[in-house]
Amino acid sequence: MSESVYFRAFKESVINPVSSREAMVSYNLAALAGIREDEKRQAFELLRETVADSDDPRVVDALLELRLDEGTKLVQEIVLEGAGYRTLRAAMRWWELRRSPESIDAIKRCVASSNVDLQSLSLKVLSRLEGAPNDLLFQCLYSPEFTLRQQAKEALLFKYKLDKFDNLISSPIYHLALGVTSSFEVLYLDSAKSLEEMIRAINSGKESLKSLGLFTTDFGVSDGVQAIWDAVEQSAQPIDFGLLKTLTNDELDYITEYLSRALERDDRRVVPLLKKLNTPRAQLTLSCVTDTQS
Repeated sequence: MSESVYFRAFKESVINPVSSREAMVSYNLAALAGIREDEKRQAFELLRETVADSDDPRVVDALLELRLDEGTKLVQEIVLEGAGYRTLRAAMRWWELRRSPESIDAIKRCVASSNVDLQSLSLKVLSRLEGAPNDLLFQCLYSPEFTLRQQAKEALLFKYKLDKFDNLISSPIYHLALGVTSSFEVLYLDSAKSLEEMIRAINSGKESLKSLGLFTTDFGVSDGVQAIWDAVEQSAQPIDFGLLKTLTNDELDYITEYLSRALERDDRRVVPLLKKLNTPRAQLTLSCVTDTQS
């Protein structure tokens, strides 16, 4: 019996070079759904050959669409081995089907990869899996690798719908998220711990957004904050202590993080301001440098 038009269309989507955005995302699954029962074995063999020859993630959805025991078993094998885009796609689909710890183990392997893009995508996938544990996302907040901390922060804020606070200077989320990306180890560890505690408190119901000072109202940039920005970025002159008196408590928290970034760039003009602030976070920042006599 000759090939059906559906099988031919599916086979071409597998063996032909990618020619469109749609083809880049998946094989022709609509055609696959229309093939005859006697063609499913041929389709499976074609997909099995693809698994052996490439890391193409599109094969995962096609194997599951076949609804053959062999196809499902092959997807599980992909979950259990390797660390690549195909493994990540398989882990995502396997979690949706079985809620299996094997999926989380596979995502951990992908995060441990040296491929930064794969790391980022893996954390995004994890943050979007319903019911998936958060341990790995929190662990990455403490990573010595800047990119992992940044990606974990973004994934956690997205998962708990806190990303809307990440661009508001008056929000505690803003300065904690900024602190997580500090190059000073003692600072990013401190911020990671505080951010984790805040998220866990919200998730458990122990704290509300309101009780933590999380509001979506954007009050803009005050004259005091703008003046300190201008002084740090544009002037070589000492910075006026009086500017600190014009700031609210939330703005002081933000400015502490901002000044710590200037200190990372070895701008010692901010040392007197951090001393003047004399908050635990400011003191922690000053502990990161040996010479604070400026």
